Amino acid sequence: MKRILTMVFAAMAVMTMWGQTNLALNQPSIATSGVANVGNDGNTGSRWESAHGVDPQLWQVDLGEAQDFNTIVITWEGAYGKTFQILGGNTVDADGWITDGVVLTSIEGQSLSGFPYVQSLTLPNTAHYRYVQFKGIERGTPYGYSFWEFEVFNLTEAPVLTTMTLTASGNQVEIGKTINLTLAGFDQLGAPIATGDVTYVLSNPSVGAVENGVFTAAAVGETTIKAVSGEVESNAVTVKVIGGQKIDLFTDWQYRIYNLGLAQSNSKDGAFDQNTTGSEWNLLGKETGADEASRTYDVGFIADLRGIYDLSSISITFEGACSEEFTLAFAGEDGVFGDAAFNGGKPGINPHTETFDCSAFTGVRYVKFLSTKAATQWSVKIYDFSVIGTLVSAVTDTEAPVITSAEADADAATETSVTININASDNSSKFLAYSINNTIYTPGEGNSIVIEGLNGGTQYNFEVVAIDAFNNRSEAVTVTAQTSGDVFILTAAPAPTHEAANVVSIYSNAYEPATAYWIGGWGQTTQTAFETVDGDEMYVFTNFNYLGFEYNPIDLSEMEYLHLDVLPMQEMRLGVTPILQPGGGAPNTEQPTSVGELTPRQWNSIDLPLSTFDTLDFTSALSHQFKFDTNGGSTADKLYIDNLYFWKNASTEPVLGDVTGDGKVDVSDVNAVINMMLGKATMDPNADLNNDGKVDVSDVNAIINIMLGKGLVTD
Repeated sequence: MKRILTMVFAAMAVMTMWGQTNLALNQPSIATSGVANVGNDGNTGSRWESAHGVDPQLWQVDLGEAQDFNTIVITWEGAYGKTFQILGGNTVDADGWITDGVVLTSIEGQSLSGFPYVQSLTLPNTAHYRYVQFKGIERGTPYGYSFWEFEVFNLTEAPVLTTMTLTASGNQVEIGKTINLTLAGFDQLGAPIATGDVTYVLSNPSVGAVENGVFTAAAVGETTIKAVSGEVESNAVTVKVIGGQKIDLFTDWQYRIYNLGLAQSNSKDGAFDQNTTGSEWNLLGKETGADEASRTYDVGFIADLRGIYDLSSISITFEGACSEEFTLAFAGEDGVFGDAAFNGGKPGINPHTETFDCSAFTGVRYVKFLSTKAATQWSVKIYDFSVIGTLVSAVTDTEAPVITSAEADADAATETSVTININASDNSSKFLAYSINNTIYTPGEGNSIVIEGLNGGTQYNFEVVAIDAFNNRSEAVTVTAQTSGDVFILTAAPAPTHEAANVVSIYSNAYEPATAYWIGGWGQTTQTAFETVDGDEMYVFTNFNYLGFEYNPIDLSEMEYLHLDVLPMQEMRLGVTPILQPGGGAPNTEQPTSVGELTPRQWNSIDLPLSTFDTLDFTSALSHQFKFDTNGGSTADKLYIDNLYFWKNASTEPVLGDVTGDGKVDVSDVNAVINMMLGKATMDPNADLNNDGKVDVSDVNAIINIMLGKGLVTD
């Protein structure tokens, strides 16, 4: 954001240079919602933001006196106006809004991108008014209207190209490959304007050429590139042309990318496919605390290049959740790494690419990336990890590895996990992957593998196969391992007891579902499956961090409680959050989460009053999502979920039962009620007190109402 905002500050500096006066700067302003004066305070770090989801919205500035103006400049934050009007006027009513407003210009159905976006509006005619009003009619996003600055000018010159900004899709490229250049032009107010005829100037034209905004690399070397249009010259971008080619790390990635530290394998391929920004490897796979100690942990990998290479460069593209401190190291065919060749990292949420000149490193087969400190609490996430080099010697291998020993570590067993120690060798690969009961593990520099999500006090047999980087597989070896603790036997969840008429069910065998549901794709690491015990189907969550149920909107206005049955295999906290459909003033995100302290290895039946969610109004908005999370705790290995439904208490009106115990409800029960209440009185079997043609429970209710003073005897 700082980089983009620099453009806005630069634009403001240009305004001063051209001697233009912003007539709206720090003048009194009002708005129908939000803080009005931050929209014209000259500070591009503050912005006016209207209420979300409500149209129309007004913002108005008082210029102090009627003045001439012909240009309006709006610097949009992102929540822009799709359709809006600019009005002028000279009189206001008691609440400050103009009463004689004249539409000066209108924008209809526009679509903007690339924010902050400076929109310059030239009025058809010079206006002369004291008050200028923005009237938002239709929002361009689901949010409100939001601008950093609303400025009013009386320009003496027409907009002209004043500055140009040049950016490149990358800063290094292989011979024969291309880099896209993007050129943006701005007028004296910082608003977008056509650049006209452009010439690109290269400081070293021998390395490549630019045509139609595309640089094509021709020879190894480095050059700067500038764009020139008339007397306006852009900034310079630097491009380095390197030898070699991008090394394929995607083929057989399961067997040649080896985890280090706490790295998870779930999305590993996202860093090595051809999608450089759309897929990622979430190395840790969970959140941590935001403090420095919580962010200090090891995650990384060793990559087997499957050949001997002279390297040219390595580039790493991070998602916003980047590494604050990491190293790169290299090893030859012997797999022995030297000291760290490079140190990298950036603080904070910082999507960026780091590139390293590796031309001094030759004879490389293995590359090690190790992050020792995350920049945020959101793990370390890599969009793309690219190694560029020239193949010196191909490595081929058709010989399978050999397992020399494999055994369980009895001292390391827990109630939910066992550890298997493996020794294996291969004629070529110095690092190996292992298939254990058809699940792939890549222990990197160690030979101990922890199998998690198991049941306590249970003996398991594991089939272990070693796999080298070329997918050659050893003979299988069987390892027997025993978890600690008592034997765990999974039972069906407690059977619900609430009457169906008082229930709105999402997931339960006991009730018809109120709506179709599906698991939301919210970027969670949680894996879901089903298991059935004694005819009761239940959900099984593994590697649980959070999960969203989504369903068609349902009305919970009459419900009083949320019910959930949970069986965790470990000590954990559970957060539960209903989410309401936006609209009607109900919050849609950031609802409070209620926490259940769960007892492991047994069913926990949770009944939460909906009043617990004190910021949610279930009477004015429909429910359409439901979220589970660990409530700030660590990822849970395994838990079972059943009977997710909302319920209310049954009616408290008195109902006559089989008082006499004769197997039916009839007049004898009525007489019994009267005898209990009056002692000796009985009811005539023909006494139809409410005149409905029969003697039944309604007549008993009539008696009770008369006795309680709620009814009258009529003749």
